[in-house]
Amino acid sequence: MASEEGEDACGGAAARSSALWAEPLEALIAAERGPSARAVRCARERADAIVLGADLAAASRRLVALVADACEALRSPRAVRKAVERYEKCWLPLLRKHKGKQLVPPVDVEFVG
Repeated sequence: MASEEGEDACGGAAARSSALWAEPLEALIAAERGPSARAVRCARERADAIVLGADLAAASRRLVALVADACEALRSPRAVRKAVERYEKCWLPLLRKHKGKQLVPPVDVEFVG
C-alpha cells in the first residue's frame, strides 16, 4: 500500500534494496521470535516489487528439452562405453584421492555409476 509520496506501508521508499530491510529480520532472528504481522506484510510487499528478467516457464521448458536430449545422447552405445571408461579411469581414482569429500560426478559418469 504505497502512499502518494512513494512511501511503502513499512515507512520507507518503495524501491528499497534487501540490504535495507535485512537488519530488522536479523534482529528478529537474534531475539528468537517470529516476525510480526507487519514484518510479514512488509516482506510480501517487497517480494511483490521484485521484477524477474526471465520467463521462468519458457526457461523450464528449454531445460526439460535439454535434459531429454542429453539422456537420449547418453544412451548411445559409444557414449555408454566412454562413460564407463571415464568412470573406471578417472572417477574412481579421483574418489580414492579425495576420500571423505563430497564430489559431484560429471553427468555421463553419474548416468552409468
